[in-house]
This record gives sequence, C-alpha cells and structure tokens, in this order.
Amino acid sequence: MNLSKQTLFNFLLIVIILLSSLQVNAQVITRVLSENDKIENYIPWYDKNEKSIIVSTPLVAVDDTLNHDRLINREMPRIGIKQDVNYTQEDGELLNSGNYSLWNMTLYSEGAKSMSIRFDNTNLPDNSEMYLFNEETKYIVGPITKSNFKNGIFRSDYINGDHVTISILIKNEDIQYEDIPINILSYDYGIIPFKSYDNNFNMSDTCNINFVCDGGMACQGESVCKIIHSSFGACSGALVNNDCCDLTPYILLAYHCVDHRPYEDFLFRFNYQSPTCEPTGETTPSEWITYYGSELKASWLMTDFALLQLNDKVGPGTAFSGWDRFNSSTPSSVCIHHPRGDVKKIAYDNDPNAFYYNVFHKVIWDEGTTEIGSSGSPLFNSDERIIGQLGGGEASCENRDSADYFGRFDISWEGGGSSNNRLKDWLGGSTNPKTMDCMITPYIEGPEQLCHEPGLYSLIYNMPCERTITWKVEPPDLFYPPTSGTETSIKLVPRPGAKGWAILTYKLSSPNCEDLYLKKKILVGEPSFDLFGDEYLCLGDVGLAFVDLISPDTGTIHWSIGGAIHGFGLGHKARYKASNNPGWGYVCASVSNDCGTTEKCLWIEVADCGWGKGGKGYKPDNSEIDDNLKKSLKNNSFSIYPNPSNDVITLSFPDINNAINKEIIMIDVNGKITKSLKSSKNQFKIDINSLPTGVYIIKCKINNNVTYQKFIKS
Repeated sequence: MNLSKQTLFNFLLIVIILLSSLQVNAQVITRVLSENDKIENYIPWYDKNEKSIIVSTPLVAVDDTLNHDRLINREMPRIGIKQDVNYTQEDGELLNSGNYSLWNMTLYSEGAKSMSIRFDNTNLPDNSEMYLFNEETKYIVGPITKSNFKNGIFRSDYINGDHVTISILIKNEDIQYEDIPINILSYDYGIIPFKSYDNNFNMSDTCNINFVCDGGMACQGESVCKIIHSSFGACSGALVNNDCCDLTPYILLAYHCVDHRPYEDFLFRFNYQSPTCEPTGETTPSEWITYYGSELKASWLMTDFALLQLNDKVGPGTAFSGWDRFNSSTPSSVCIHHPRGDVKKIAYDNDPNAFYYNVFHKVIWDEGTTEIGSSGSPLFNSDERIIGQLGGGEASCENRDSADYFGRFDISWEGGGSSNNRLKDWLGGSTNPKTMDCMITPYIEGPEQLCHEPGLYSLIYNMPCERTITWKVEPPDLFYPPTSGTETSIKLVPRPGAKGWAILTYKLSSPNCEDLYLKKKILVGEPSFDLFGDEYLCLGDVGLAFVDLISPDTGTIHWSIGGAIHGFGLGHKARYKASNNPGWGYVCASVSNDCGTTEKCLWIEVADCGWGKGGKGYKPDNSEIDDNLKKSLKNNSFSIYPNPSNDVITLSFPDINNAINKEIIMIDVNGKITKSLKSSKNQFKIDINSLPTGVYIIKCKINNNVTYQKFIKS
C-alpha cells in the first residue's frame, strides 16, 4: 500500500529542509544479458580465464538492521543497507601489458542479493573505460568514463549477486598504481535481487498492469523513472517539459521522497519495464538507462511536490511529459509508476476526479493500483498531461474503494510564492503557458558511417515549443555541397576518397530561450578501431589481443598470427602463445565493411627472461621520453613508400629532428631480423632487392620508444 493518510497528515506539519547538492554524472547503461549472450560482446578485454583479486567485505548485520526498521515503523521497505568500507587502487591488480593497461578487482559481500558501488575521490585516466559486472548473473554496467565522474564521485546501479568485478582499461598507457586513484568508501548491500525473471523480485501486487499493455502514452511512459536510494527504497518520478523545451532534466516527484534524503546520491532508472504484457507480473527488462545525482530546485509541503534537476542531460530513450496548470478537472485519469520498485505499471480511473482539502486530487482506481514505491508518480488527465504527483493513500488490490491522493499541479504552480517552493519559475519562466505537451528527447536519425553512397539524416522531434532550425556538417570538405541549411531532413554526399570523422549539428533557436544543439558523429570511409594486446612475452607465455571498435556497423574481422608466436583469433579476440625460442611474432586484425578494409598489427617481442615459462610480464627498459616525440610516434608519423616495392623503400620522419638517432630493424613473418641500421636523417632509403617476396615489419626505436610499420616486398 501507499503511505497512509496519517503519514500524509504528518508531512503537513514538517518544515521543509533544503539539502545541499553535488554536481554528479551522466547516463550509464545497465544490461542483463540473455543466456546465449556473452560478457565479451560488451567488454572487449574480458577474459573468462583470467580471475581478478577478490576483496571480501566485513559481514553485514542484516537482521539487526531489519529489526530496527520494524521498531521505528519504517514505512518504505529498504532495498539495500549502506556499508562503509575503505578500498583503493592498491587493493586491486594492475597489469601493464603492451599497449594497454588493466586494473581489476572483485568486491565480494557474503549473502548480498545485489550490490551498488560508490566511488569517491576517484579520477579515471582520460583514455580509459570502466565496467562493473557479475559474470554469473550476467549484469553489466558501463561503459563508465572520466566524464561520468563529477567531483570524483560516481555510484553504480544495482548489480545482481554477491560480488561485483570492477575492470578498467587504460588505452595506450604505461601506468603505475598512483596514476589511477580509486577510492571505494561505501557500497549498498542489496537485500533483494534485481535479476530478470526472478519471481522473488516480482513484489508488486497481482492486479498491477504492465505499462506495455496500454499500447499508448509511449511518450509519457518514457518520461517516468524509478528513483532508488537505500535510505527509502524506491519512489517514482517523471521528467517534465518546460516552456523552452530546452531538455533541462527536471524530475517531478513527491516532497516526502526528498525530505531529509540525500537526493545528490539518488539513482534515476529509465526504461525499466517489461517488454511483454502477459503475464502482467513478469519481470523481463534487459537494458535500461541510469542517471546518478540531482539538485533540488523547488519543493512545497502543502501539495507534497519536489522538483529535482538531474546533473546531466538525458539522451535518446527518454521523454519529457507535458502538464496542465489551468484545467484541474478531468473526466478520467491515469498513473504510470513503479509499485514496490517493480517494472513500470499503469493504473486507470475512469471517473471524474474529486478534490481533497482542495490541494489534492482524490482518485479511486478502476484498473490497477498503486503501492509503496509509487510515491511521486505522475497523474495524467484525459489529455495525457500531468495534473499531479502521488503523495499518499490506501489504495490496493484488496481495497478497491480506497483512494489515492495526488498533489495538484495547478496549486504547485504558484506554490508558496517564491522560486524555491513553486513550479512556475522552472517550468514556465519564459512565457508562463497554461499547458505543455509531451516531447520525446529529440535526436538525429541516420547512418553512423558513410562510404560512397549518400546518407539521409533527419531531426526526429515533436517539440511543442516554436524553434528555428538550422544545420551544418563539419569539416565541410568531406562532402559535396550543401553542407549547411535549414531543413530538418538532409542528404550528405561524401566526396570520392573522403576519409575521417564528421560532426552533424542541428541548432534549434528561439528568441526567449537559449539555443539548443544536437550533434551526431559520422565516420566517413573505412572502419576505425584500436588494436590492443600483449607485446612482450617470455618463452612459452600466452598473450591476448582484442579489437576495440571505434566505428559502427563494422563487418567481418580477420586475424593473422605468425612469427615467434602461434594462436588463433575469433570475433573480437585473439589468443597466442610464444615459441620456445626468442624472436618476433605478429598478430594482425583486418576489419572490413562496405567502405573497405582497415588493418592494424601488433609486433610481439619474445624474450628469454631467464626463468623459463610462466614469466609473463617481461618488458624492455622504457626510460622517460619527450611527450611530443611519444605522440608523434604513436600517430605513426614515419612513413614508408612506395609500399609495396620490389627494390628500394624510403623511410620519412617529417616530425622528428635530424639530430635524433633512429634505430631501424626489419623483421620477416617468421620473426627473424633481416636488416638493421641506425640513422639520424629525416629521410633515407633501404635496398630490399635481396629480400624474398612477402610481408615485413619495420621496427623504429627512438629514445627507447618503439613504433612499427608494415610493408610488402613485391
């Protein structure tokens, strides 16, 4: 059931407490994989054969906590118990492996049904990605990047199971522990599981109706979210539109959900719903979007409303509900909500609404109901606009004649008369409209990669606010004109041989509002990817290489492995083993699609480390080098031409000073050195007449920094 009437009356006596807020984080996707899906399809470097260090947390006194909840008559059932801990990067394992580094740690909490991890004073490297996952329950949260941390803080969605593995990939970096400051100061010990198809989590009453059964109100449904925190369990809320339609992520919910609550630590979960209608209790979400952290903008006890602003913009898959502050009566009404934190449900009242103490809508449900966890959910009128948010009531499946009470939106509009206790300043500050319609979060529809054929792009939006639309694509020299205009649907035509990244931008302008920009990144030309792998192996050691795709819509991946290593590649990964003799090996990945083929190779040095097999971790001495030199080498700023060639090749180093010595080694496909020389020139020739036909690699070493280029002897 919802909060009781007595509880609602008690709230009318409480003084509003305004809490401080933090600026925290962006959307992160939570996935629950099917039986046939694999973690490595989402985390390219995941290797089921490699186990991370397990850190066990102290035992949690669950019974004591729940007994205390009963003693204080806690109304909202908890989903987790916050636990203070103190773990840093030193508690995990750091592996520097060739052209990438990995940091891994598994946090284990005995008896936990689920876990949510909080990071404080944490700073991920710029070129890194983090995932949190449980390989048994197949929960994955991520990717998480530096931009998801604000003021060093991030908290994950709940992950089902008693352990969570934290894995961080740092690209093209040779780092030390101190380079990745990680601080886990608390986590939530979940006392309920969130796993899909788990009947134990299907806690809402049987008369509830899955939202998808309605078949309508899709826009309004995408605005509703489940709000999670261990201090209260779950509430419901909705993104609401404003008179500028500027995508400011305001969340309307109940005041009692934020009163004395750390809303800066709330999780906001969107698209948490079953894709099927029957049976109505089935819990089958597979992917949802979570935002972390908010700021309080306004609240008022009299109508039990609060308005939060998420600390980051929302993306596709969400919507902004409309509202009605003028016509408070309605012949019928609908509520979309998350009862007991369950997947999204919908309830119907087919009768005209009544008022309660003139500040609440009184609703008696004909179909469906609300429960604890539904607090704060929006009440929609027959025009599908919000007219209130749920404050309390006694409605249930058993009590069909009992009522729910929704704080009136029209009363909240003027509220207590100032910006911190009314909606007007935030939702109607520009034109003060009487009504506003629902709006899907606008986005640009069209291919993410262009080859030779034109690409069609459209701005998808149903914006109820009047906006002037212009567009442009940069850099313009990748395309034939026009490369700017005022249309909402356009055709981009790549020039012959064009290659690189382009940004398509739509600008939406209004005289009374700030400009709104929507962008789409487009790759023109062949596939783009990064290739990571173990570049240094001791005799007999095993290495891993993987493709990290940058471009979308990539076709086939073909692997070739040889020289002083042998192995095989499948999909995005390749495994290889060093021979019993020192030398050089190579692993190459060729990625092909309709635009063409891109190939990248790693050259693996196999060394006699002096301790035989099992000595993985050999790495040549790498003294400090100039950062600009390192950058130029990593950008492959030396070139080989002609390539292929049958007699002479020229090596050119346009970005390297003549005074810097360059050590050149030429290696064949069997890992043997065929030529070696040193030169300080920016450009010089190498005679290859005596070499057999085939593929060769040139290793260039400058100040102990190494880069490679491939050429073909024809």
